[in-house]
Amino acid sequence: MTSQFVYKILTTSQWPIDASKAFPTPIDERDNFVHLSTAVQAHRVASLFYSNEKTIIILTIPVANIKEGELVWEAPVHPAPIPGQEAAPPSTELYPHLYGKLTQELIGRVTEVSQNAEGKWEFTLE
Repeated sequence: MTSQFVYKILTTSQWPIDASKAFPTPIDERDNFVHLSTAVQAHRVASLFYSNEKTIIILTIPVANIKEGELVWEAPVHPAPIPGQEAAPPSTELYPHLYGKLTQELIGRVTEVSQNAEGKWEFTLE
């Protein structure tokens, strides 16, 4: 897969990233890698997993900033959802997974996004 950027979605309480933790979110910790998305996938991820949030943080990560071998494109992992989240539907689409620590140095841009009046996510990513 080729993308110039990958994206990490966080809740406002998960930002800024706690540098003392290996993973930024409970689902990343559970799966032992950092779940990322492409620009197209990010809208789906926001709708599926962050619909109860009013505001999210989207980290833009240039792929060039990630060490070779740490970014792996894989089928999504769909074990039991984190309490309070819906299970994701099955998919054969490949998602970017970071097998390394998500550090401030990897992040190219931080964007705060709020739901629109209808409770939908509207954002444009590169």
